[in-house]
Amino acid sequence: MTALSDLAETWVEKNQAEDAFTARAALEDATNNLDQATQRIQAIVDSGNFNTVPVDLKNTLNDWWVILKTARSSIASDSDIMDVYNWRP
Repeated sequence: MTALSDLAETWVEKNQAEDAFTARAALEDATNNLDQATQRIQAIVDSGNFNTVPVDLKNTLNDWWVILKTARSSIASDSDIMDVYNWRP
């Protein structure tokens, strides 16, 4: 290899590393937003103020919430994902 090809390869590796950390940050942010949304929804559910909400709407919102909780549970059950999620330099 030449110095010039080494430099080009290093540039590619740098860009890929930056993309990997950008992706990790975006996934961490999405996971944190999922956690915050779940906490807010749980607080609303705990309030018990649903006697005037139509059953179909309540069921649809609950179905949506279950999907989000399932996604979060899947994230939490993958040890590799959790290692990357919890990683700090």
